[in-house]
Amino acid sequence: MLLSGIVESKGGFPQRSGGGTIGLTQTISAALRQESATVVVDFALAGVGQEVEFEITRGDLGETLVEVWNANGSTPTKIKTVNWAGIAPPSNICSFTVDPSAIIVGGPLTSGLDEITDTEFYTSQKLDNDLAELQLQFDRARIAFSTTSDWANVAIVGGAEICALYLLETLGNPTRAEASSAEFALQQSLQSAKDGKRVGLTTDMILDISDGPTDFVISKGDLNQAILDVFNYNTSEPLLVRRVTHSGESSTSNPHNLLRFSLDQAAVASNGPLQVQKTEVNRMIWAFYYLWYNADDWNSPRLKERPATQYESGDRNALLRHVEQAKTAGIDGFVGSWWGPHDYTDVNFRELLDVAAERSFWIMPYLETLQDPNQARPEQEITAWLEYLLREYGRHPAYFHLDDKPVVVIYSSDAVPLTTWRRVFDELKSKDLDALYVGMGLLDPGTLAVFDGLHDYGVAGQFRLGLYYQRAAKQVRCYSLLRPDTAPKIFAATLQPGYDDRSLPGREGSYWSRREGDSYRYTFEAARKGDPDWMFVTTWNEWWEHTYIEPSVQYGDLYLRLTKEFADSYKKPSE
Repeated sequence: MLLSGIVESKGGFPQRSGGGTIGLTQTISAALRQESATVVVDFALAGVGQEVEFEITRGDLGETLVEVWNANGSTPTKIKTVNWAGIAPPSNICSFTVDPSAIIVGGPLTSGLDEITDTEFYTSQKLDNDLAELQLQFDRARIAFSTTSDWANVAIVGGAEICALYLLETLGNPTRAEASSAEFALQQSLQSAKDGKRVGLTTDMILDISDGPTDFVISKGDLNQAILDVFNYNTSEPLLVRRVTHSGESSTSNPHNLLRFSLDQAAVASNGPLQVQKTEVNRMIWAFYYLWYNADDWNSPRLKERPATQYESGDRNALLRHVEQAKTAGIDGFVGSWWGPHDYTDVNFRELLDVAAERSFWIMPYLETLQDPNQARPEQEITAWLEYLLREYGRHPAYFHLDDKPVVVIYSSDAVPLTTWRRVFDELKSKDLDALYVGMGLLDPGTLAVFDGLHDYGVAGQFRLGLYYQRAAKQVRCYSLLRPDTAPKIFAATLQPGYDDRSLPGREGSYWSRREGDSYRYTFEAARKGDPDWMFVTTWNEWWEHTYIEPSVQYGDLYLRLTKEFADSYKKPSE
């Protein structure tokens, strides 16, 4: 498969990734209501000479319908339909094939690749343009869920969205006790259930409540019972508003052993909504900056473009030129890619800080967490790197501080377990090396239990980026409501002009057209939908993946002019 593009979407959250994978998710509540989510995707295929294999994976609820069409002509023709409603643990896989002769009829096509991605782009843009203004109104609730069965689950299936949660404690010795926005799940051994032992969990959560009642579903094994206590927690102490006991067994008419109930909106939302406190930071625009270039890099055939003025990253004049260009474009600072003590990038990072100090420009480091594409650095090395970084540069006048603490932005923080990060940060703090850490992964709000803010690096091709940023904004903004001792978290949204790594060895070969600046503008407008504290630009000068905005041979200063326009609009005081 060369590429794919979403051309139509209705309901749910469609996503597209490399390797020909299309994802379509929706809330459990929508699935239980038997609502339909649909996505239509165009594919460009090459080298079709044998049966084309497809694989469906799905959840246990409802059914999944896949239709394959030949679109080589002006009117698509359906060639195969598969309806998968079975349950086949653990991944619920259904495989099927399509005869190649049915796919190649009317082909091959000699063009149309850009048309596929353009259709997805403009579909996404249109849907995001129609988004309502972001509303940040939240209520706090607590649930205490326990069972003497071998398993039990509870989910909010309508009337409210869980934006953040915090697992306070567990009861007994469960083999599974998990809390997520999808469900709260408990398990214990069958023997423990037969012995009548109870397991449980207590979780605080922040809800975005819509009009009407809040609907719950409890499911459990056939043994014993499950008890759910729901508390309104909009005041200083949680108030019990409902206790529900489920003692039923599965049956032909109720094979999943579901018990449904609803709470009036007033029960959950009384004394709310709670006031969201944002971080006290100025709106700022940062650009990811790479410090690894040597003069001979610009001779590489893997580069499809080159800077207007070629340079070495250690050249002070080049650093000075970049800082001045960035300031003129409304950029407040660089997030410098840093690869450890005494590395070439470390030497250049020091020089960058010195140049930035002379020009009243800010710098933050971008800790490169991965030692290869699929493996994070060991804990000891990460700790040593951060200790060096904070001791060596933490007091530099150009190093950006927030709340009197140096800020570290971390790439691929999700590659390291949260428990490891907590140990690393605690050890550094014990050495009087406290900092604020911005992790990666906006839609992983559990990360905020350890990190002080979140960002994403690459957003090229993200379908409905504006909706994505609104969801992320809710999760980040409301997190401090969970714990009274938690400071507001930093929300950074990313802008990106394009992407192309097709010339790099070992890559699948992804491409997202720049569209003469339209793609960059779309990511800015999408970011505005989430009202972020900061905007990150990917990138100032990552030339290998072709995400640069610095002046180039082909585009001149187009992207600096666009950045200046965006910065003026973003930083303009609210009327």
